[in-house]
Amino acid sequence: MKVIDKPLLLTLSTAIWITLFSCKKNPEPVVDNTGLLQNKNWKITKLTISPAYFGITDVLDGLFADCEKDNLYEFESGGIFIYDEGVIKCDSISTQQSSGTWSFNNSSKKLHFESFNAGINQDISVSNISEANFSGTSQDTLSDGTHTISWTFSKQ
Repeated sequence: MKVIDKPLLLTLSTAIWITLFSCKKNPEPVVDNTGLLQNKNWKITKLTISPAYFGITDVLDGLFADCEKDNLYEFESGGIFIYDEGVIKCDSISTQQSSGTWSFNNSSKKLHFESFNAGINQDISVSNISEANFSGTSQDTLSDGTHTISWTFSKQ
């Protein structure tokens, strides 16, 4: 029986260990906030107003009709914004989708989207963004004064 000397065994095991565990893994691609927003269907899942608007703070449940609660917002590459009426349409003769434009400033975290046909022109200061949702606030002047609107969108 041939005996393997300890220095040779140690050298071989070290070489195998280095070969198996020293390979660099490809890093995950870094996605900026614009990339997190793009090419997904987003739905408003929470919408509140402060101070209260005629006693209402929950805009989604207090002011939105059911036909507005399932609407989708898509921010496509190239700055194309798509507003989709969702399954329940408020007006059966209106188009299912309206297009417009959108932009996101990564340094200021300002999201702007608009669609003339859908009557949308909105600026939101985004405070939180992930693959699954994003949230932020806007300042809007209504008939009774200026209000802070808090938005939460969830990926559908």
